[in-house]
Amino acid sequence: MDENLAALCTVNGGFFTYAEGRDCGYSKNAIARAVARGDWVRLRHGYYTIAEPYLRLDDVGRYRVRCHAVYHRYQGRVALSHQSAAGEHGFALWGYDLSAVHVQRLDGGTSRTEAGVVHHVSDLDHDRDLQRVDGRLVTSKGLSVWESLCNQGQESGLVLVDSALNRSSLSPDELGAVAERYADWRGSRGGRIVLRLADGRAESPGESRTRFLCYRFHLPAPDLQYRVRNEAGVLVARTDFVWLEYAHVGEFDGMVKYGRLLKDGESPSEVVTAEKLREDRVRAECLGMSRVVWSDLSPRYAPRTAERIRHDLDRSRRLYGRARVVIPL
Repeated sequence: MDENLAALCTVNGGFFTYAEGRDCGYSKNAIARAVARGDWVRLRHGYYTIAEPYLRLDDVGRYRVRCHAVYHRYQGRVALSHQSAAGEHGFALWGYDLSAVHVQRLDGGTSRTEAGVVHHVSDLDHDRDLQRVDGRLVTSKGLSVWESLCNQGQESGLVLVDSALNRSSLSPDELGAVAERYADWRGSRGGRIVLRLADGRAESPGESRTRFLCYRFHLPAPDLQYRVRNEAGVLVARTDFVWLEYAHVGEFDGMVKYGRLLKDGESPSEVVTAEKLREDRVRAECLGMSRVVWSDLSPRYAPRTAERIRHDLDRSRRLYGRARVVIPL
């Protein structure tokens, strides 16, 4: 790996330009050969990156590199916006279209889509609605969320807004103020529905999607991050969801969660065994439990999952509803 190019990628935010490659001694033909061999990745016209570290990034990480390249291309004339800005703020982008970079024009340019870039023109308050992240001008946390909500489906929108409330200092009141300020935007009705559903206690996209499943299929809305205690008040477990009136709790099981639980020297099978014992301790407190995995939330299986949870809730209320005693904290 060329150390000079690697240093440029670090400074630039993951990319280097054609001119910078030439300055490092690569001819036009050498650049073409590096791309053909797969050593470099062409991000867009005149912008490249080193393949090895770039391909190790997840989809959002690669998207952010492309956003950085676009911002450099239009430097001074645009701010990153919508999901492109939300990604810079560190918010979850499950379900969003990451094929195009969204920018807010600051130079009087027109709205259009070209070469993988969506240009937006809005009457923004630059002092209030724009900020810098790592030197790049982006729409503010609240505005980037609202732009994205108005431009996307409700399920992915809920993942984003839950993430924004959970991972940053953004408050529901601040987000509500932005929504009120730009209430006439197309898609705002759907955006307001998502804001009513939002809860910053959701800690993962899987939890947010499970909550949306409950909304979509008219299941009772769960409370979040419930601490299960025994009769002595000792903490037994913390669960992702609880329906106290049904004496039932729920867990979203994703690979990321199991990765977090894995301790040094511990095998995945040991983690699964520990989780099973934890579930047994929860059930011993007269609580039923439902588990949801990624595949359960797919369009094909979501109706079946909702019916299973509905059945589990009714069963737990019959079995444990009278036996469950809630100890006040």
